[in-house]
Amino acid sequence: MNHGQGADGKYQVEMSIHGTGEKRFYLIANPPQYIKEQLTAVITEGQLLSMIISLQQPIQRINQLPQTADGALSNGQAHSGFPLSNQLTAYVHRKEGTNRLYLTRLADPAQEALTFLPLFRALGKISVFAYCESSSQDAPQPERQPRQEILTITGLNIFNYTCDGYFIPRWTPGGQMDLEQMSQREVKVGVQPVPLLKNQLTVTPDYTSGHQLPLTAFYLCQNSFGQATHGDSQPGIPNTKGNRTTKLVVSLSDGRRSEISLPYLRRNDHLSIHIGISQNVVKIEFKEWNLSTVTPDWDDGLDPDKHPQPNPLES
Repeated sequence: MNHGQGADGKYQVEMSIHGTGEKRFYLIANPPQYIKEQLTAVITEGQLLSMIISLQQPIQRINQLPQTADGALSNGQAHSGFPLSNQLTAYVHRKEGTNRLYLTRLADPAQEALTFLPLFRALGKISVFAYCESSSQDAPQPERQPRQEILTITGLNIFNYTCDGYFIPRWTPGGQMDLEQMSQREVKVGVQPVPLLKNQLTVTPDYTSGHQLPLTAFYLCQNSFGQATHGDSQPGIPNTKGNRTTKLVVSLSDGRRSEISLPYLRRNDHLSIHIGISQNVVKIEFKEWNLSTVTPDWDDGLDPDKHPQPNPLES
């Protein structure tokens, strides 16, 4: 891929296409080293379909992205950028009376021409926030009394997360990820809890639903199993084995421990989890998915190596 003069700074792709009819396209940008080594001048479709993105545990910086096939965290010395890819089927037609070719998603040549090929992030992202939920709203009316609530989050752990998956997922003609195909390679599961906080964090009354305390942000492989979020048009794969739902465990200074079952996570998603804490209740809210497509130089603005910013994890 090279940066062309496309509209809005998009990348232009030049391809040599032989003949017309149904074609399969595989697009890759910023692959980790163990995948880059497989991308030779001659590569079979079987090799492309067998490529896997691997993690041993969640990563909090993209320069920790594994550069070896075992999924071990990188030391940041060989930073490949954020890997992106896509696999789709399209149909090549010849414009009548010319040698020009054009693409459509379906076989009908009268369809609107396909002029862009989206790239999807290789990992899903999860951000977690907390705020103080007033306990006076939890109690019956006669018992309501204002009180200061000072609670500390002593631990935030994740387990049952997926550690692998297809590197180049299939984008269906309907414009959705092929979760059924993805789930076939999501076989490694991180069952040991992984801590996500470096330090305990106190949720003071200053942190409200309108001004929340950022706890952490991290990246995971796609997990096609589990429930969809409210309003999501695509259901997840049924969790028939009972052990494929990713769990987040919140531990509080008063001894309470809440286990949160997460919805399924697509690789191009950004799931935002909001935890409202009071003396009586731990309230969980999932925000809508962020489904924006991105270009190869995409930057989510969270990498502290590029964007220095206050980080409560290091306070």
